[in-house]
Amino acid sequence: MPSLQVKRVEIEPTSEIEPRSREKRAIIVFGRGVGVEVEDLNIARDEQKRQKVIDSVKSGARVDLMKPTHVLEKAVVRDPSKGNFGPEDHPTFNWPVDVTARPNSTWLTEEPGNSRYAGAEYNVKAAAELVRQTLVDGKDPVVFMAAGRTEDMKKWAPDGWSQGMINAKELVNHLINGTKGLERVTFVFEPENENSYHDAMVSLIGAQEMGCKEATLVTVGIHMKRSRILTEEVRKGMENSDRFQGQEIIKVDYRASEPFVMKESEEKKAEVRVAAESLGHNVTLAREMNGVKGMKSGNYHSQYDDGSQVTSCNKRIDVMSVEEVRNFK
Repeated sequence: MPSLQVKRVEIEPTSEIEPRSREKRAIIVFGRGVGVEVEDLNIARDEQKRQKVIDSVKSGARVDLMKPTHVLEKAVVRDPSKGNFGPEDHPTFNWPVDVTARPNSTWLTEEPGNSRYAGAEYNVKAAAELVRQTLVDGKDPVVFMAAGRTEDMKKWAPDGWSQGMINAKELVNHLINGTKGLERVTFVFEPENENSYHDAMVSLIGAQEMGCKEATLVTVGIHMKRSRILTEEVRKGMENSDRFQGQEIIKVDYRASEPFVMKESEEKKAEVRVAAESLGHNVTLAREMNGVKGMKSGNYHSQYDDGSQVTSCNKRIDVMSVEEVRNFK
């Protein structure tokens, strides 16, 4: 029977680390929106300056410029003839839209027609809060950074970096100040994932094989319906697979990231509300509902629910501690 290819970094035990006998809880972080972020968007418009920044990131000298997407971002529409439902990419540079007109903002201050609802930074913030809650509950968080390394990021990201690692770096930055018990947190990366079905399947198989009985999947609300449908399809595949015969399959609950962000401040509440009324939100929602319709009609059927994909899955996962994520270069 195939199994996930686990690359595990052993952590030397110290007297301060308690035995790992507590119950584990999986936190599955969806969202692959990442890019190069500069303070002045004019740099991204100037071809020479733009390439200089890309080269410095690609070489590893400026990995600090790789960031999760903001709530509204400009997208690259690959086939405009297909309208709002054609293939799209996130550009190399983050092009955030300033939905609340912040003073002295360097973001785009007018929403372009190709803006889309993104929000990877929201998922990161929500995941950080879920980690804290899990620690307070006396359980050990196992954080699955589901996004892999897609083709479009290979032209600017250093070798070995995945979208999940970029988001994890930001997540750890939210955790390191004032969060106790970080030695109990485990990160799991899925560098070979290519689509959302892989994200769900590898995360759930990994969580099941690591002994987690329950999981929370976090993503922005606009992606939640499709994420839930495909994740439950994978769970059904796990029930039908010989791989987990006789086992109780991990239970999943689903949390939108926006409510976590809205707790931060009145400014963040306003940001979420304005973004929900934007053109980018409406177009992204239409794309999501089109995908959901296809899944329900059978046009977008994944064939994951019969268990064959789960049985044969042997994708690689990388297991790291918080300190190892901080030191990753």
